[in-house]
Amino acid sequence: MLPTRLNPSPPAPDRKRVRSSQIVVFNGVAKFTCTPHRPYQPGVDIAEQTRQLLARADERLKAINAGRDAIISAFIAISDASHFDGMNEVWDDWIDPDHAPSRMCVVTKFAKEHIKVEMVFTAAAQP
Repeated sequence: MLPTRLNPSPPAPDRKRVRSSQIVVFNGVAKFTCTPHRPYQPGVDIAEQTRQLLARADERLKAINAGRDAIISAFIAISDASHFDGMNEVWDDWIDPDHAPSRMCVVTKFAKEHIKVEMVFTAAAQP
């Protein structure tokens, strides 16, 4: 049995093929990533970028018939340790406190300079 791939990204004009899918589901478990809205704007702070990508997480959870309580784990990458508190303020308001997932946060350099946060989620997909 192969994974189900939802919403493959269309190839960019300079690419010949699809690079990724928004969501991949296998054996009832979904993986998906979320990034801030494009174009990435230098003046947008970490809180706003976090709100943007958590809105995308809600959309992707809806696509797998799941809610925030279905999130198993979250891998969070931020561009600077000074962004940690600002990201957490938005995260704490968004996450279901009765069903908090396992979580890891790292500091990294992104390929695009104006990205401040990205997240990778694992969630239970509902049929």
